Amino acid sequence: MNLSHVQQKYLNTKVWGALEFIRVFNMTMPFTSGFVGVVMASRGVHVDMKALSGMFIPVFLWAGGQVFNDIFDLNVDRINTPYRAVPSGRFTMREAIAFGGILTLIGITLSVMTKNVLCQVLTIFAVIMSNLYSYSLKRKGIYGHMNFAFCVLICIYIGQSAVSGKITSFYAPLGIFLYHVAINIMVSVGDVPGDKKTKVVTLPVQLGEIRATYTASLFWIAGVLWIGWVSEHTVSWLTVLSLVILISVYNTQLLLRNPAPGNATTTLRLFRLGTIMLQFSLVIQYLDVVQLTVLTAAIGVFTVSTFLLFEIPKGIHIPVRGVPSHE
Repeated sequence: MNLSHVQQKYLNTKVWGALEFIRVFNMTMPFTSGFVGVVMASRGVHVDMKALSGMFIPVFLWAGGQVFNDIFDLNVDRINTPYRAVPSGRFTMREAIAFGGILTLIGITLSVMTKNVLCQVLTIFAVIMSNLYSYSLKRKGIYGHMNFAFCVLICIYIGQSAVSGKITSFYAPLGIFLYHVAINIMVSVGDVPGDKKTKVVTLPVQLGEIRATYTASLFWIAGVLWIGWVSEHTVSWLTVLSLVILISVYNTQLLLRNPAPGNATTTLRLFRLGTIMLQFSLVIQYLDVVQLTVLTAAIGVFTVSTFLLFEIPKGIHIPVRGVPSHE
């Protein structure tokens, strides 16, 4: 295969740039948050307009948030990830703003279609908080990491409120919040070189990569323990939680051994799987074998296919340009 031809034909196109812009590979995470919220409120799986809205509001808000994050982070991305849509020139700033606005507006429209006021309020609140994160809070150390995790937590509450009009389970998802604080800290380990140059203050910048990794470990351990306390204990639940623990331990020792950008990228990819599984552990008692199998297969196929389409090509051209392969 002529890799330069592949790059020229696909990687530099506007459509490909748009999908890369929203981190399509990440979309299983907000979908899972919305789905888990819907299942928690419904105590089972059912499909109607409100349920679908609860599942996809987080997806569109997340996608729009990723676009605005890149807009606010343009100077940092020119150093850390110059292959992204705006630094690479595939999108102008005006196009990026319009694209992010449309995605966000779709999410807000879906919340209106639920006819549940709380869902609409949470959706607007999520938009505000995610943009505050991208604009300034992500540069405020631990407060930025916690804000990111809070946005993930809101996605679960959006799913709950979309179908029920209320937050049916406030405390159970708090373990997901703690787990995502850990994810955001560990992923930031790979951004330290660029963050220091652009004066972005994250916990790894403040404490150093190793101490920040130890701190992140306390958060994911607390999150797993919380989920263990609030969940219904079954064999399936224990299997899922055991896999989450194995993934998290591996991620931690990987960064402690060598907190390099490449290892931070591996950590991010594995933590994506870990957070999906941890969220499923909250509702696994409401899913029968067929539902769980279909859902796992669908997410697996989507993850593998988008990884091959959008992550592997980075490996084709990033080393050539000398760009660190982290997000």
